[in-house]
This record gives sequence, structure tokens and C-alpha cells, in this order.
Amino acid sequence: ALRENSQLSTNAAFYTLLNAWQTLQLGIKSPRGQLMHERLRADSHSFRDALTVFFESRLAEKTENADVAKHFAMSIPGLFKRLARETDESPMRLLTRLRVARAKALLMQGESLAIIADRTGFWDAYHFSAVFKRWTGASPRNYLKGLFPSSV
Repeated sequence: ALRENSQLSTNAAFYTLLNAWQTLQLGIKSPRGQLMHERLRADSHSFRDALTVFFESRLAEKTENADVAKHFAMSIPGLFKRLARETDESPMRLLTRLRVARAKALLMQGESLAIIADRTGFWDAYHFSAVFKRWTGASPRNYLKGLFPSSV
């Protein structure tokens, strides 16, 4: 009986270690739903960087503060406080800045406004143009004219 008990204990330890390794290496979700390696990364590195990686992976998706807080296993006020330690941007302002930066790259590749809006999470081409102008001071067309005066 003692030998069986120690074998069970060894097996339990092995599976506990295997589970921890899978969680860190493979990104298996914890019972709370967040990817454990992302949670660890958010705790040990710049939270703003972890948030940027999260946003860049889902620029085209509708994202709200509640989604972000849930992903990082924190409350919405906790999300704002954590980000405020590193920057003066709100989560949605950071997301919009990243979307506009991606849109600039897509504009230079010659993509249409509708495609850019779709790939960067804006409602439509009109919404994209309005937000782009608010952030850059120029419409998408005028922005391109400023970069390439003779080609547009």
C-alpha cells in the first residue's frame, strides 16, 4: 500500500509539472480563461507592451475595455490604473493609435479605404477617414499626397 501511495504521489507531481509546462509553453488556458503565459508576461514586462501585442493581434475585431480587462484577468479600473503607471493613454486610445498606424502602412500599399477600414477595425470607409483625419490632421488622400506629391 505504501508503494502504491508513493507511485500515486509521483504521478500527481509529474502531471502537475506537465500541466505547468504546457501552460507556459503552449499557451493553454487556465480555469479563469486567460492564457497563462500572457498573464505572466503582463506581470513581468511592460504592461503597455503586453497590451500592444494583444491589440495588434486583433486590430480588426471589435474590442472594448471589458474584453481587455477580462483577457488580463483584472477589473476595468485596474486596467486603467495599471496602464496609467506607464503611459497617459487609455486602452482605447492606444488601440486607435495602433489602428491608425496600421492604416498608414496599408494606405502606402495602395489598399482601398474599405479594405483598410475592414482590416483595422473601423466601421466603414467613412468612419476610418474621419478617425484618420482626427489623428493625422489630413484625410487619407491628402496624407498620401503629402508623402508622394507627384504620384497621387
